[in-house]
Parts: sequence; C-alpha cells; structure tokens
Amino acid sequence: MSEDRREDILRESILLTQEKLRKTLGLAELKFEELGILFIDEGVQVLCEGIGIYAELFKRTGLQDREALENAISKSHNVVKEAALELLNVENDWGEFLGMIEANEIGKKDTELPKIGDKIPSNFILTYVGGGTPTNVDSYYPSYGSSATKDATLTAETSSAFSLGDILTAEKGVTLMVLNRHFA
Repeated sequence: MSEDRREDILRESILLTQEKLRKTLGLAELKFEELGILFIDEGVQVLCEGIGIYAELFKRTGLQDREALENAISKSHNVVKEAALELLNVENDWGEFLGMIEANEIGKKDTELPKIGDKIPSNFILTYVGGGTPTNVDSYYPSYGSSATKDATLTAETSSAFSLGDILTAEKGVTLMVLNRHFA
C-alpha cells in the first residue's frame, strides 16, 4: 500500500473517530441533563461507547495503541495533523465533561478521594455497564475471603476488603473498571 493511501486511511479514520466521539459526547451530555446525579448509576454506559470507537480507529488504521497513532500522525502531512487536532479538541471536550461528572460525584458523597494503595470494602457495589444487576465485590469475587484483608481497615459493615490488584488479577477473565475518569 502506498504512503499516500496510508495517510488517506489515517486521516479518514481520525475524522470518523472524531465525528463518532462528538456524537457520543452529545448523547452523554443529554443523558447527564436527563439523569443529573443518577448519571453514574444509570447512564454511564453511554461513555463506554468511546472505548469501542477507539478500538475501531486502531483496527481501521492497523495501529496497536495510542503511542503508535501519535507516531504515525507526527510523520504525516499537515492534512492528517489537522484532523488529529480536531480529534484532540473533542478529547479535550470529553475531559471537561468527565471532570464535571467527577466533580458532581465527589460533591454528592461524603467520602475522601481514594489514594494509591487504598483498599475497597467488600460491600463496594460493582455495576456492569452493559446492563444487569449491581452486585458487591464479595459476591463477584468470593474466593478472596479474608486473604485480601491483610492491610485493610475493616468496619462492622465489611467482612473483608480488596485492592484493585486483587480484582484485576482475579480468575474472572477480563475486568474493565471505569473509575470516574480513569480506565483500569
């Protein structure tokens, strides 16, 4: 395939991604207006569509990750770089929207922000963003029991606690957690 054709595909893919992300962001903003403080509990799945949009971008371009994408853009002509700037503008809009949601979530709870190394109680509610019933960590990862409690501070309400590492290395297959504006 010629270099010009590769750049055409890259540019078209970036523009399509930008368009789809803009549309998804618009849907998320409408959902947020509709649901307000319930957005994270009932409407967050719309944000997960962004993951699929990026997966499609990488598939169409044959690139493996963000670093490869940025490298390809840096070596391309100005029309590709201009398309990438448009995508960056949409990403910045997403960042602002996620920041607003995060501020809204922090404002509605009487909790301290988590820090590296913090444990989560086993009664922490997990929500499958594709639909389904919310469940707590204990029922989803029952095999950890008290082995995950070594350095956790337990209360009368919690029988055990888990680290993010415990959850991500569980024998449940692939786990994707969306923690406010962070993908883990």
